[in-house]
Amino acid sequence: MLPFCGRSNYDITKNADHFIRQNGEADCIEKIYLPLKKHSDGQKVQIIACASAAIAADYIEKFVADNGELLQQRKQQLEAGKPADAFLLILTPWKGVDFYGAQANEKIKSIVAEYRTEAQIFSEDYYRLLSHYLLAKDPRNNFNFRKLLHYSGIPAAKIHELITAAMSNGIDLCDLDDPDINNSLWKCAEIKAILDSEMPVVQRIDRILPLISFSDRRNVEKEMESKPINQKILEQLEREEDEGAELEEVGQRVGAVELMTIVGSKGLSADHVIIVGFDNIHMKWVSRNAFYVAMTRARKSLHILTAVKAGGARQAHHFLDRLPDDHLEFYSYKKSDRSKRRLDGKQGFKKYLSNLNFAPSSKRAAQGSAKKSISK
Repeated sequence: MLPFCGRSNYDITKNADHFIRQNGEADCIEKIYLPLKKHSDGQKVQIIACASAAIAADYIEKFVADNGELLQQRKQQLEAGKPADAFLLILTPWKGVDFYGAQANEKIKSIVAEYRTEAQIFSEDYYRLLSHYLLAKDPRNNFNFRKLLHYSGIPAAKIHELITAAMSNGIDLCDLDDPDINNSLWKCAEIKAILDSEMPVVQRIDRILPLISFSDRRNVEKEMESKPINQKILEQLEREEDEGAELEEVGQRVGAVELMTIVGSKGLSADHVIIVGFDNIHMKWVSRNAFYVAMTRARKSLHILTAVKAGGARQAHHFLDRLPDDHLEFYSYKKSDRSKRRLDGKQGFKKYLSNLNFAPSSKRAAQGSAKKSISK
């Protein structure tokens, strides 16, 4: 394992290293995560307290607005096919941000949509078709073979069994004498022969349909007409698969801004990361290792947001106590003037959240007392 980190800035690295060393399991491999530099070279990790989900969403919107020019540059890079990470990853404990409520949820989704890169060059149907063609050309492409077995509806347990057998015998999947393997190879050969024929597109699809199904036949017809199979298309497909192998969806390239789960971010990185839902409710099922992964996706800045009253949240997650004060800065955020106010460390942060929870009750109590006085 490489002990030094050249990806994250000094404070992010020190923060993650300190966190992962707390309460480690006795029989696990010790993680070592050290900065290359000896001193802080950027912003400390930002721990942000928000009085509501709407305020947390506004914090994200302001961050995006403040970095608009850089975001547009990154979006243009990605659309031009140049290799680059996301500029901003918004990471959540659950898929989506429904726990923030409809208004905040829509605001965050609209931000992501604005910077989404047109990533999927082919429809899922056409990807499947081309994958069959590619496997017929190169049956020893084990990655493609595994994907094809999944497309064919082979149970995950059976696929695992086939992979284990191939690895144990030091052979490729195509060399296994198995009915599912043999049927897949036959099907790919048939599809390649049909696609290579001179028949009109409509007739070729008629011949292919008994072998694989399409969710939208007419769209596949259009793609076969506009993107006929040739060496350029095949090279493009292979490049897309190489770049997207670690993403959640086949053919999905990273956009300038991405919203994804903490677990789904493994293998990715971004200039900036904002972790939302850092509270006693929504982070409850996020493991120590998963949170470590989320923090270490960030290169230049890491923001961790706690929004009280979002889905019943009342306080920050207990992981907060495992983070080192020396590499953190604590703030409250106000939507009215979009300002950050420095809080006095962890205790100041916790006190602020506690006051947010107490304030509405106090106000209702005061209103109740006033009503009693009037009635008397």
